[in-house]
Order: sequence, then C-alpha cells, then structure tokens
Amino acid sequence: MKQKSWRILTGVLLVSLVLYGCIAAKKSMGGPPVAEMIYHGSDCGFRSDAPFGLWIGEISDFSRLETDGSLLCEAVRQRLEEVDFNLGGVLLLGLGMQKTGGYGIRLASTDLESSGDTAIVRLRMIRPSSGSRVTQALTWPCILIGIPHGEYRHVQAMDDAGRLMVKTRIH
Repeated sequence: MKQKSWRILTGVLLVSLVLYGCIAAKKSMGGPPVAEMIYHGSDCGFRSDAPFGLWIGEISDFSRLETDGSLLCEAVRQRLEEVDFNLGGVLLLGLGMQKTGGYGIRLASTDLESSGDTAIVRLRMIRPSSGSRVTQALTWPCILIGIPHGEYRHVQAMDDAGRLMVKTRIH
C-alpha cells in the first residue's frame, strides 16, 4: 500500500512539472505575450464613480499615485512593490463605484492580443444575477494586470461582450 502511494505521488509530481514547463514555455518562447492577473478585489482604494484605466509603467508612476493622495489599499501596494518594471508595466482597471457587492473583473484570457500599436486584454465582468442576495455596501471593483513590454503604445481592455471598457496610453 505504501509503495502504491509513492507511485501516485510521483505521478502527480511528474504531471505537475510537465504542466509547469508548458506554461513557462508559453511565456518565454515565441507564443503570444501573456497578461498576468496580479490582484483583484472589491476595493483597490482608488475611488472613482466611473470605470477607469490607469497605466503604471515604472515605479515612479506608483510613487506619484501615493503622493497625489490616492489611497491604494495595502494589498495593492504590496503587489506593485513586487513588480519588475524592467519586464513590463501594470494596468489598473476599475469598474467605478457599485452600490452593492457581487461585482468584479477577471481576465477572460491570459493571451495578450495586439492590433497595430495596441495591446488588447480580454476581461470577464462579474455581476450579481437578477434577484440574488447581495451586500448593501459601496464597492469599487478593480484588477491589476501585468503587461509585458512590447511594440505597443496603447492598451485597451475589452469586456466579455466585446465592448471597449477603457483604452490608455503607455508612456
């Protein structure tokens, strides 16, 4: 019985290594650039009434946000401090103020598309279903998306219905 458990564990470990290798190869070898979800939550601390997009291309952009009085939450600050801005930047997207819980943003695909000088990120919008019970609280759903350097000068985010959510210029 003990020998069978080791075989199963060894098999699971080998499958995990192969899958990790495939993901790493996709990131580093000639495939499409990969967007990375760095953080998502119901409140990043950046308060806006309307949907917004903000490009953070270097650490000084992040520092400027902090000095301009934007109160980014601690989790967002920590994630931004871990970003290697030599490899790419971060797109901060928000849905704007929502009057209930149940809203959110996720990456629909990690594949980063491009059209001319524009990188395109596909998002999945999360909304409470009609008649569902939700918390009665103000939220500001947001997501931080890591975007590798490339030949693009703009990043645009498209929702799951194909509508443009935001387009922002990369410095």
